[in-house]
Amino acid sequence: PELIDFFNKVNPPYRSNKPEGVVYAMNTSMEGSFKSFAPNFGGTVDLPRNEEERKKACEWIYTKVKDIYLPRAMNLIELKPEAVKDIILFPNYYAYPFLIILYLIKKHNMSLSDKDMESVFSKRKRIIGKKSFDKQLLEKYLSE
Repeated sequence: PELIDFFNKVNPPYRSNKPEGVVYAMNTSMEGSFKSFAPNFGGTVDLPRNEEERKKACEWIYTKVKDIYLPRAMNLIELKPEAVKDIILFPNYYAYPFLIILYLIKKHNMSLSDKDMESVFSKRKRIIGKKSFDKQLLEKYLSE
């Protein structure tokens, strides 16, 4: 709710990456070349053929959820500074990647490294919604 209030207050002149009211969403097929969940194309886990494979598949899925996806979601839910790194790595999972980063920077009185700032403003990363708007907002919030 805190982030949605912030989005409404800022009123960005561009669309969210996600449907209205959604701040974070992902699925394994969004992983592209960086496969965290499964080594297979499309982020899938092979169906087990016997009880031993079933146990291995369940352990595999449990480990990935526990060690990768749940911490990433909790970083955002709890508005932890660590969420910034997650957003820089996976901006497409977030509604307004830049606005969330800005909110976290302000909330935790953080500063980003030059490398992180370069990533944030990289066209390749797709973190910025509208460069002129986001740069003005960054200057405004960092000067307060």
